[in-house]
Amino acid sequence: MSTNDSQRGYSIDTGRRRKKQLGLGILAVVIVAIVVVIVVNATGGNSANASEFGTNMKIAYFSAFPSEEKLLEYVAKEVAPEYGLTVTPVSLGEPQQIDRSVSEGENAATIYEHKYWMQQEVESGGFNIEAALPIYKWAFALDSDKYKSVAELPQGATIAIPADPSNQAQALWLLESQGLVKLKAGVNAWSAELGDIEENPKDLKFKAIEATDVPRALGDVDAAVTYADIFETAGVSADKTIVIPVPPPPFDSQLVIGKAHADDPNIKKLIELWEDPKIQAYLKNEGAPALFPVSAKPTIGPNA
Repeated sequence: MSTNDSQRGYSIDTGRRRKKQLGLGILAVVIVAIVVVIVVNATGGNSANASEFGTNMKIAYFSAFPSEEKLLEYVAKEVAPEYGLTVTPVSLGEPQQIDRSVSEGENAATIYEHKYWMQQEVESGGFNIEAALPIYKWAFALDSDKYKSVAELPQGATIAIPADPSNQAQALWLLESQGLVKLKAGVNAWSAELGDIEENPKDLKFKAIEATDVPRALGDVDAAVTYADIFETAGVSADKTIVIPVPPPPFDSQLVIGKAHADDPNIKKLIELWEDPKIQAYLKNEGAPALFPVSAKPTIGPNA
């Protein structure tokens, strides 16, 4: 463009301006696309992941409970193929690790907890999980190195029980079902604590410790209450067991899934799988001493 042309009030377009405008337009489109991707990932990522399960369903179980592994192995071999699924047991050693893995979709489900333990985990860990259906009843046992029956327990006997709230509640239910304590009127069996004991005719003393540590306390107490599975895993002889009562429905262990994945077709198929009557037949025939089928009649007691 010459000086004279500029002075006349017009210029000749050499194409540079158009190229610049085109470049700016492309840059703007790229920036918008990046923003959209970021927003979708931030707000819609969970929805996108909600249908990512294939037919290989990994199910987490608590490594301290070999009965869960045996149940999963049975289901994997005898039940899952009929539903077009592969069940892969995954052993994990920490409850919050299990629930986190299900909440985040790393594992499809877990079978290790009843709904009150689950709620305890949700409140402490913020997990996005839900109970889909009951599978079995956890067996708690009263064991002793010194005594063979409930009647033999002396006045002032010391009983070891789990310290965490939901397992302590089941331990207290067991003791109440055997007439050793009486809980306050209106207290739910699944939320009872030591402070809810209203009557204690033998003046029992309690030692609250980690549920998995209870078997190691047997030599230091008169009797102890925890999962029958934990006693078995710890190598405690079956002849140390005084009683294993059948707990009421609140203590039924659940198939727990991630809420974000509840509509996944294969999760729905997994739920259908666990409703197969062969599983309850297995529990009836093979679950003892650790597991009862959900149809097992609870041991008679004030809160049964």
